[in-house]
Amino acid sequence: MSQIDGTLHHELKVKDEKTFLFGEKPVTVFGCRNPNEIPWADTGAEYVVELTGVFTTKDKAATHLKSSESMQTK
Repeated sequence: MSQIDGTLHHELKVKDEKTFLFGEKPVTVFGCRNPNEIPWADTGAEYVVELTGVFTTKDKAATHLKSSESMQTK
């Protein structure tokens, strides 16, 4: 699990109701209760940040990866 603190050095902008821009890079936000409902293949995601506090172990967090062959849990 990771902890991130410090100052954000990029501007955040809202692009639409499901996307914000981190600098110029689009970041998609999902509100699915079940991680298997997230359409990973459509996102091109390189990283996943889980912020609910529900998936607090590596095994629980791995639920997010069941529908994606190309991602890894670190």
